[in-house]
Amino acid sequence: MESKLQTISQVRSKFALSEVLGYMKEKEKIDKETRNFVIGAPSVILQNGLGQALAFWASKVNSENNNERDRYRFILDAITAWLIEIGIFKANSDDQKKYKQLIKYIGKEFSQKDYIKAQKEVIFFLEWMKRYANAFWEVDKD
Repeated sequence: MESKLQTISQVRSKFALSEVLGYMKEKEKIDKETRNFVIGAPSVILQNGLGQALAFWASKVNSENNNERDRYRFILDAITAWLIEIGIFKANSDDQKKYKQLIKYIGKEFSQKDYIKAQKEVIFFLEWMKRYANAFWEVDKD
């Protein structure tokens, strides 16, 4: 029987693909704005830091624009799920807004070493998200 060992990059890729396909199942497509947002997300983190980027995106979840709100929720949920998946963050409950717990945890509990590790991991993960968002986006015909 063959072992199914996977590199961390393969695990990231599989998880990112699952997140993008899940979003597409709900929204039917990756629109241009969502694609551009996902592509720019790693830069926002590099420029501002993981905690600040997450807090800013969380503030946008209350937008009156449904597409914008969904876009921010998508990235926050994907990042939080990934950090839970790899054991960097453990959510306390089945709360739908685990990203809020993550933001509090980053602000209060993360050591500098943990923060840098989480930020690096999120950027690596988002590189896969970018690839899949780019691969699956649909050009609007308007």
